[in-house]
Amino acid sequence: MKTTRNFLSPMTGKIMDISTVPDAVFSDRIMGDGFAVELDGKNIVAPVDGVVASVFPGGHAVCMVTDNNCQILIHIGLETHRMDDVYEIHVRDGQRVRAGELLIRADYRRIRRNKNAAISPVVFLGGEKIKLLKENQRVWAGENDIIEIVRAENIKGNTEGSGSTL
Repeated sequence: MKTTRNFLSPMTGKIMDISTVPDAVFSDRIMGDGFAVELDGKNIVAPVDGVVASVFPGGHAVCMVTDNNCQILIHIGLETHRMDDVYEIHVRDGQRVRAGELLIRADYRRIRRNKNAAISPVVFLGGEKIKLLKENQRVWAGENDIIEIVRAENIKGNTEGSGSTL
């Protein structure tokens, strides 16, 4: 089975299993598997090369499509969509980005004032499975080797194609 570790942490903070997120939409993996980071830094960066499919109103989430058509949701905080002026958007819908490029700058100190608000899910929307390599450890925005990803076509038994990169 082919996997990849070529995925940068989109933000700084403690990485955790998605099942621990205090929101059933994420913890029950309704949208897909992933992980979360308890935000403790201002920069949210592109985890891979790809295209910004959508920046949610106010900047609380970004959806990306990688060069190999993997869809990723980066949701910055929980219930933060109601907070005004905490996000500074640095990209636009349809913009091509490189891994490590700044997407959003967040006022993480203000976000962290609200209980659980700093927990930021990162969800793979295409059926990929995730294995944490650094569970409950601090990771830095742009750090590699934080997770291992099994592509959806490999899960379904299709081993054709590269399957080794996002």
